[in-house]
Amino acid sequence: MRKKCPAKLLLLLLLLLLATGNSSAEDKGAIVLFPFSADGLDNESAIEMEAIIRKGLAEYSTIIEWSKCKDGDCLKRASKKFKSDITATALIKKKLSGYSLFLEIRDRFDIKPIFFSSWSCHVFDDRQATDALKAIVYDGGKTLKRFFNPEKENIKVEESDDTEEMPIIIDSIPNGASIYINENLLGRTPFNGRVKVEPGPAVITLKKKLYMDKVLKTVFKDEDDNFRTLELLLELVPNFGELVVASSVKNVLVTVRDWNCSVTSKGATPFNKRIPKGRYMVAVSKNGYSTAYIPQVITAGTTFEILPQKATLKKLRGKVTISSIPFRKGAKIFIDGRHVGEVPFAEEVGIGKRLIEIVSDSMKGAKSVNINDKEEKKIDVPLNNILPKMVMLEGGCYEMGDFQDMKEGDEKPVHEVCLSPFAIDKFEVTTLSYTKVMGKSRSAFEDCPYCPVENVTWDEADSYCNKVGKRLPTEAEWEYAAREAGKEIITATEKKIMGDEDANFNASSRHKKEYSSSGKFRNQTLPVGSFAPNSLGIYDMSGNVWEWVSDWYNLKYYDKSPVYNVTGPGTGDLKVLRGGSWYNHPDLLRTTNRYALYPEIRNNRIGFRCAD
Repeated sequence: MRKKCPAKLLLLLLLLLLATGNSSAEDKGAIVLFPFSADGLDNESAIEMEAIIRKGLAEYSTIIEWSKCKDGDCLKRASKKFKSDITATALIKKKLSGYSLFLEIRDRFDIKPIFFSSWSCHVFDDRQATDALKAIVYDGGKTLKRFFNPEKENIKVEESDDTEEMPIIIDSIPNGASIYINENLLGRTPFNGRVKVEPGPAVITLKKKLYMDKVLKTVFKDEDDNFRTLELLLELVPNFGELVVASSVKNVLVTVRDWNCSVTSKGATPFNKRIPKGRYMVAVSKNGYSTAYIPQVITAGTTFEILPQKATLKKLRGKVTISSIPFRKGAKIFIDGRHVGEVPFAEEVGIGKRLIEIVSDSMKGAKSVNINDKEEKKIDVPLNNILPKMVMLEGGCYEMGDFQDMKEGDEKPVHEVCLSPFAIDKFEVTTLSYTKVMGKSRSAFEDCPYCPVENVTWDEADSYCNKVGKRLPTEAEWEYAAREAGKEIITATEKKIMGDEDANFNASSRHKKEYSSSGKFRNQTLPVGSFAPNSLGIYDMSGNVWEWVSDWYNLKYYDKSPVYNVTGPGTGDLKVLRGGSWYNHPDLLRTTNRYALYPEIRNNRIGFRCAD
């Protein structure tokens, strides 16, 4: 049985006959239009937007629809069938982030696009998206017209020989306006010079951003047909309003876009800028927060305020459950360096890329995760040994004490000490490391997490080292490491003359010594490792902060010191500190210098490092 011809096919054939029957030299030509795709729009808006695109294309071509093609080969067949060399596809998408338009024209002989226009924007609703689409498709003939009817090259008109130089003085209020005479750029106001001009009427135009164009018609000859001096002072009319945006959230980004989505102005709150007269979409945004979109009409000479209650930003959050591998109940959890709780942990946190760190007494771990809005995520952080980098020393014998003969009583006599192998931290313990283990610190320079922790008592330093599986170094171990395995080195800086580029200390000229040079007094700690290490790879053993050691202090201890693995007196009132600090003059930074305080003393010059 013979199949009936579908109505759609009859319609297509009719369109084809009409297109071929009316062909002439001035025929628009055919364009095969694939089905319009509208994703996320309501039916009424989709129909209206499709009509806008059709109208724009129909101005330059005869539209023939084709609804069967899904690939390039089919496209070629459809174009050949309808004797059309070009095809067009259009797509509108509506998402949470805004609207997108794609308009593409292809040559059937070459699948690559020969015309492509795309537009995306945050607009308030379908109505505004439709208005913006009209501006794109009917943009004063700048897009489709340029493609279908390329403009011919401008023909230059030869200047008349009947020209003469004449003085021209032009200024404006405000100045800085561009001056055009018969569309030729002359310069900017204020202008004072001689210009070659032609007789006859002239149009002078002044243009300045945010102001209306000032147009003036004049002639360069007077009543007697003589060129005259042209002197003008023109006041420009403002074409802008003031836009003020405030937000309850600090450091918010304000982006002002015109209705074609071009950025007109951008800045952080508090935002107060001049905006040209027109219709705008104002976006108020910040990472981790929802974005507020506020449509705004700007009129000249008026101030418009967008207040916090209108530019409301909502903190975007996801729910995370955090644990450790292996499981360590009570281990401290840090998110982006801030202590938020202990294992196990289940709470809402801000969205974005976050660094999760877990620290227990002897282990730590970190994991970078991306958290999305309203997402529920389980995060397991693998833990590793918490011990920081250390330098292993083989041990050995050396002459401990005042090899310089500085006449310091507690540094004498010089005596032999022999040590077993041991390890010592490369760096002084930082505020960040101390806080992760101990929960908090009293550091005076807390804004510098990688500076050495200070304001610690001897007991607090000893407790930290024990918690991470280490101990405080003995006084003999500390001096052995500072003197690079017992060498006769005055300061632990690898330099015979120590300067402010080698250590952090009071290098004021009045404190200068034969083994130091004058320089800066920084009056604060610096991040550990800011200066070169000694030859063993150990940093900051002279300066930055005093370092607690394990020994009790005794003025005459060196008189009766044992030789092997010395640990100091069994009891006492004071504990020994070594190395000097940022506050001290060079004499106290010597490798043999001894200092002592009550163990409960704390100040912003006292820190420590650990040994093992």
